[in-house]
Amino acid sequence: MNIEYVGKDYNVSDSLKKITEKKSKKLKKYLGDETTLKYTITLTNETYHTELTANYMGSLIKAESEASDPFKNLDVVIPRFEGQARKLKTAKDKPKRGWKKTYPETPVKIKTEETEEDK
Repeated sequence: MNIEYVGKDYNVSDSLKKITEKKSKKLKKYLGDETTLKYTITLTNETYHTELTANYMGSLIKAESEASDPFKNLDVVIPRFEGQARKLKTAKDKPKRGWKKTYPETPVKIKTEETEEDK
């Protein structure tokens, strides 16, 4: 899983990157290895707005949070994102409603009894 870091009016620190990578490891079981997470942090008036987005199976998953500390935001965003990813994966894995036509793979042999007239 790849993680992109985008900081708007904020430089993402190495310690925040390490913690993000550590906490996002549990998302791997829902998203797989090929998904790219985009982690955006915006600083406005001493408030950090954190956004985590990913495009998975044709759907966009997004979680947001605001707090005075980007580390606190991470504790809120990851569980929200995990819940959405779990819900999307189970919805995509479930079969659609409706009746499926299932036919036996081998043809069925029907035995007929010969009558005296057929002989």
